[in-house]
Amino acid sequence: MELVYSRKDGYRINGSELKVKQIINELVAIILHFEDGMELIVEISDISVGSIIHYTHKIEQHLNITYSDQSFNQLVYSLMILIARNRSCQVPKESYFKTDIRDTSEYDFISNVIPEKWIANKDDYKWILLLFISANTVEGQIQYQNSDLLKMVHEMVQQFESLTYVEIKNKSDFEKRLVAHIQPMILRIKYGLHLKDSGIKSAVRNVKNHQMFVDTVRQIVKPLEKKLNSALPKDEIELLSFYFGSELENWKPEEKKRAAVVCSNGVIVSRLMFKKLREMFPEISFVSASSVREFQKFKNDFDVVFTTVHLKTDARQYIIHPIMTTDESLNLRYRVLRDISFGNSEEMLDGLMNIISRHGQVDDEVRLRKEIQLFLLKGQDDEVKETEYLPDLLAYVKPDFINFTDQKLLWTEALELATRPLMKKGIVTDKFLKQIIKESSSMSNYSYFGKNMAIPHTTPDMGVNGNAFGLLISKEPVKFPNNADVHIIVPLAVGDTTSHFRAVEQLANIAANPKSMKTLINADSKNEVINEIKRRIKE
Repeated sequence: MELVYSRKDGYRINGSELKVKQIINELVAIILHFEDGMELIVEISDISVGSIIHYTHKIEQHLNITYSDQSFNQLVYSLMILIARNRSCQVPKESYFKTDIRDTSEYDFISNVIPEKWIANKDDYKWILLLFISANTVEGQIQYQNSDLLKMVHEMVQQFESLTYVEIKNKSDFEKRLVAHIQPMILRIKYGLHLKDSGIKSAVRNVKNHQMFVDTVRQIVKPLEKKLNSALPKDEIELLSFYFGSELENWKPEEKKRAAVVCSNGVIVSRLMFKKLREMFPEISFVSASSVREFQKFKNDFDVVFTTVHLKTDARQYIIHPIMTTDESLNLRYRVLRDISFGNSEEMLDGLMNIISRHGQVDDEVRLRKEIQLFLLKGQDDEVKETEYLPDLLAYVKPDFINFTDQKLLWTEALELATRPLMKKGIVTDKFLKQIIKESSSMSNYSYFGKNMAIPHTTPDMGVNGNAFGLLISKEPVKFPNNADVHIIVPLAVGDTTSHFRAVEQLANIAANPKSMKTLINADSKNEVINEIKRRIKE
């Protein structure tokens, strides 16, 4: 591939279109590992994520399969980038995919249901088919198979039995299922679509025999590697080992409910909800954050929905406030895990308390119970969060951006006063002020943290030239259209996509702390405000 530049066209990548497609797939897999990966892809695409989710779900239903969580998200967001590229008229018309895989029922269905406006080259139909038939499934198998593999798989299974001294029951059925799993793997390796995460690590995390299966599979796949003229990647070895282990020891892949987050208004609030809920529920696969209008178009594609307003949907829905207290978060986690059959969290908590009391003296049962609740609330994801390395709140709230008033103001006047310091610095324009007034006029607007803080904001294209937060403290309550009595108004000017996450979380924590809010409302100087923020972000 070659990176070229011209004054007229800017930067372009020249080279094989097939290689471009492979690189896109590779990059999407990497991007989805970031906390804000889905949002980044949505922002650079010009098609709704809901329509792609709907399309992918329709293919699952037609083929009677269920893709793994990683594969489903990879398919959805790879398609978003591919379609964005196609619609930008950057794809050459010449054929780039030589293999003919059109004589399948999967191809007929996919080519009939995919909208023509998504296609730029006739080979795109074959490439999209390849993405679907090479993706990993947890239920059902793609029927597109190479029957010549059956003999090789039979020999692999025989060698596995001789190495492990175990006999696989219903060997013929298992071999056919294994062929159905290996065929997509061959396609992935042949076309550079390697798995980035097979999704089975959690299922075998505490299985003692798993490494034995891995070591054995490494030996029996040598004929397959010779046929492919390529070593099998580590994740593919892990996945094959899982298939053998699940046959012999009844391991089960992790099947997660698919969830959507729906917010009636406010881009930043919607993103914050999405991020918080993903952290709270590692047991659930969060696919998208959407508006009410978009969700209603594709409401049957999700198992669970977390929403700020009641929706017409058959999916199990939980109506939540955008910013929840610790107790509200605990209550929600217990309810959700109980409802989707992860067991009764209260019974789990009672059991833990009983075990602890049998083995030692508990001086403060209430406090111990609370700390165990907080531990359970964190879920199972113990990875380091990227937000720890993002700028904190004081990187956005500068002394020059802080204002005070003791006058009784209309909400429009208060918004203008809160935004004025940002306008003076050229961080926002008059267009920004007009837009946040327009959005705040809606009764269903959710640009609020807690009961006394408003966080008006809009998209970067609406007059945002930089990154900063204004901060107006009003001694007199300001009555907003949704009847909220607001004392603190923080207009959020956010020109990029992600760097503000940590600062917004810290702001939300301050809004949820009555003592901190009281201190800020009663503050008379900018130093008092800055010092209070410093105290809270260190906690």
